Amino acid sequence: RQRIRVKEILANNGKQYMDKEVLVCGWTRTTRNANKGQLLFVELNDGSSGTSLQCVLDAETTKGFVECKASGGTGSSYQFQGRILESPAQGQTVEMQVTEGTLLGPVLG
Repeated sequence: RQRIRVKEILANNGKQYMDKEVLVCGWTRTTRNANKGQLLFVELNDGSSGTSLQCVLDAETTKGFVECKASGGTGSSYQFQGRILESPAQGQTVEMQVTEGTLLGPVLG
């Protein structure tokens, strides 16, 4: 199995996957734009945990950024590849810096 479950990444404050490249898949709980639309924050959940993984997409460094940003938001499904890093934000220990994002299913309407 290539894909890593969110609960595995979040276990033990992310120590097992810290600073490693991983592949995750799941559905969006929330999204928000920052830095005048240059950053996209996606709270991704795959059903393995009640807690989501924050995934950070950057317009300059994330392949597939434009497609992911136009997903429709909550409920859309993704596959993200990226590096697990210590989160600078309060309320979470780790986050994923996404290097490649694939929109699997947009929310239209």
